[in-house]
Amino acid sequence: MTGEEVLAKAIKLLGYTNNQGNVELTQRVRSSATENINIIYADLSKIEEKNFKPITSLDQKIDLPDIVMYDCFVYGLAMNIARSEYDTDNQREFAILYNSKRLSLSKTAKRIDVIPGSCDL
Repeated sequence: MTGEEVLAKAIKLLGYTNNQGNVELTQRVRSSATENINIIYADLSKIEEKNFKPITSLDQKIDLPDIVMYDCFVYGLAMNIARSEYDTDNQREFAILYNSKRLSLSKTAKRIDVIPGSCDL
């Protein structure tokens, strides 16, 4: 998923759309988009044990698994956008969602090679 794609999903989650449901980006959201994306990207890269290389434009691909992008990243980005827009209700709601989804990633997103308590006979 590219920066532009994840940004559009986060904006729709926040309800920052016009009457036709199309994404409405203020200049402030557009100008801080890569910074807000990179904050979440850096955070989730640690959990996924990937080397973090920040994006420099919105057309660049974010190198994280789809499950992380759809189940967690968009909520973190929505949280950051709401914060930058002084939208405290949405910021609080998406902070709770992001942090709970982030916590579940650290427990379940890793592959288990050996089942605890099993033995090889």
